[in-house]
This record gives sequence, structure tokens and C-alpha cells, in this order.
Amino acid sequence: MTELPGEQPRDAIARDRDGPHRRTRPAFAHAGAAPRAGESAFGRDKATAARRKTSRSPSAPPPATLKASIGLDGGFVGTGAISYAGPGCVGRAKLAGAILRERWAEVHRRDPAGLQMSLIGLNSATPWHGLDVDDRLAPPEIRLRVATQSMRRDDAEDLAREVEALYTNGPAGGGGVEIAVRETVAIISALIPRELVEPRVEVLG
Repeated sequence: MTELPGEQPRDAIARDRDGPHRRTRPAFAHAGAAPRAGESAFGRDKATAARRKTSRSPSAPPPATLKASIGLDGGFVGTGAISYAGPGCVGRAKLAGAILRERWAEVHRRDPAGLQMSLIGLNSATPWHGLDVDDRLAPPEIRLRVATQSMRRDDAEDLAREVEALYTNGPAGGGGVEIAVRETVAIISALIPRELVEPRVEVLG
């Protein structure tokens, strides 16, 4: 058979296969045990070591207390909103907010810091900015929203009436007033002794 230049003779290849440098299958840690399909001896040994380590890990007793969410009387929330449209709508909405704050302090003798105000369409997602926005902004319309929370229902109702009064006692062009007064539930977290909790399962249907 003709051999190409630089090609190793076939009989030399045969000798190399049976020579001292021939490749052998890897020896496994456990005699007579071969790995399963897709598993190496190294990977199997790591898994065995992990199981041994897990079995020797210490366990801790369950906590003596459990976390509970407790509902409390949250008082009342009063909300009101009014819309302004057209040129200068941002300035008119800010003026309406200033009127509400002034009347809240002078007429109702309450702290205007308890009023939360936002301009829907400009900063309702960032209410901590209040009404501190640029008057030069010119959206086609804007909506002023005011809210307060109190343990007294009268406070919430007074705010609702003040927002509705902006129809006639506020800047021109206000409309679409919506007011609401509702009770709220406050949630606090507390730790209670485990022995006071009785597990129970109730199937409805």
C-alpha cells in the first residue's frame, strides 16, 4: 500500500496502541463500580461528600415566637380631586391647593402639613414633591388631588367639602370634582408566643 509523505506507517500505529503509552480507562474510587450514563466518578464523589456533610449538620429548634400581622383602627381618609384644563391650568391647580391650605389653617384650625397634595399627570407618582412644579409647564389638562387621614371622621368630611367648594370659591375653569370619605385599617407586625397559635386548616367549598 502506498503511504503518503509524512504519514505514520500503519504497523507503527498498531504498535503504539499496544505500547507502554497506550491510553487506559480512568480508575474509579470504588472498585467494580462504574458511573451511570452522564455521571463522572468525580461528580459522584462530590455528591456523596455533600450528603455526608448534610447529614452531620446540626439542627436548630423552632423559634419561640411567630410573626403576626395585626389590623388596627386606622381612622378615616378623606380625598378630593378637581381638574383644570387649557392655558395656565398648572398655575390654577397650584392656586387651588394654596386656597385649601389657607382655609385648612385659618377656618378649620388644623395643620395644613396634614394635607397631601399632588398634581395627577405631573407628580402623582412622587407625592413628596407636593405642588412644587414649574408654572411654565403647559399640559393640556391637570388634576389636583388632596387627601388627609385622621382618627376623626369630621376632619375627612371637612376636606371633602372644601374641595367641592372650589367649584365656586376657587380658580376659574375647575370641574370634575370627586370626593370620598372611607374608614381604613392599619397593619402592624408583632411577635407572639408560639404556644398561643393553634394550626388549623379549613376547606371551603
